[in-house]
Amino acid sequence: MFDLKRITPLALTLLVAFSRPVAAQPGTVNAAAAQALFDDAMALMDHGKAAEACPKLEKAQRFDPGMATQFRLAECYEKAGRSASAWALFGEVADAAKAAHRPEREVVARQRATALEPLLLKLTVKVPGPVAAIAGLEIQRDGREVDKAHWGEAVPVDPGEHTVVATAPGKQRWESKGSARPSLLRVEVTVPMLLDATETSANAATSASPEAPSTRRSLVPAFVVGGVSVVALGVGVALRAASSGALSNAEASSAELRAGGLSCVPGSTNYVSAPCADLAAQTQKVDTLRNGGLVSILVGSAALGGALVYALWPSKTPASATSRVHAVPLLSRSEGGLLVSGSF
Repeated sequence: MFDLKRITPLALTLLVAFSRPVAAQPGTVNAAAAQALFDDAMALMDHGKAAEACPKLEKAQRFDPGMATQFRLAECYEKAGRSASAWALFGEVADAAKAAHRPEREVVARQRATALEPLLLKLTVKVPGPVAAIAGLEIQRDGREVDKAHWGEAVPVDPGEHTVVATAPGKQRWESKGSARPSLLRVEVTVPMLLDATETSANAATSASPEAPSTRRSLVPAFVVGGVSVVALGVGVALRAASSGALSNAEASSAELRAGGLSCVPGSTNYVSAPCADLAAQTQKVDTLRNGGLVSILVGSAALGGALVYALWPSKTPASATSRVHAVPLLSRSEGGLLVSGSF
């Protein structure tokens, strides 16, 4: 039981004006099913599950159309974030209430519609004069035909993905898809000149073949140079390791000569002896291996750097291949966002 003293006037108006009456014909299957769907949907909405409630209200409205169900469906759309659908449906309820001489329902419905207007996202499909002159041109938005009188008109749309399609006899089908979101209060899509259907294969052949090489670079040189760098680095490391072994052998030989009382210092009597000549050869081998290893490591590092730069450096892409959307900030005292034109 409701405590009427605690209910605000607006809430009381909503409760009385848009409560769904019990089916006048309880034996009618559709009416009973509609009532059950309506009750389920209202319970879901009370628990904050508008997305689950809306399909039930849609089905209830199809089974047993009524102004109360229509109003609650608009309310459900609003809670689910489908502001354009809610705005349109509140307007339909207001018009139906006016025709039925129910001013209290009309006032509430129009107030709800007016409150949503600042939040509406609007999509404009622009059709330039030469395009509009194409015989049999048909424009569709989300699968529904856009009347010629509404071309260029900003139409409220729900947030989410939308598709604009243009077709005409003897012409190629044109399609543009994009997402409308609250940050884009105004979205404009311009329909380009449609190509003749006979130009499809020719244009595809001429446009695809020359652009492919210019937008992608072959990675074969990078792999080749990278392979060379790996080999060079491996050789360099191996030579450096060998130089360390040769140095150890030379130091051991030098120690043995000193222990035997021989000196291989230049100018000494033993400097030209066979043991000293052998020690000099070992020392020369150490220097050769060390220098060769250093050069190989430097060459390998340079080659690896070049291969990485070649592979990671961005390819040049023609501006025409990517410049299809133009966005301009849109600001005013009452609204803000971006103005978008082209394929979105």
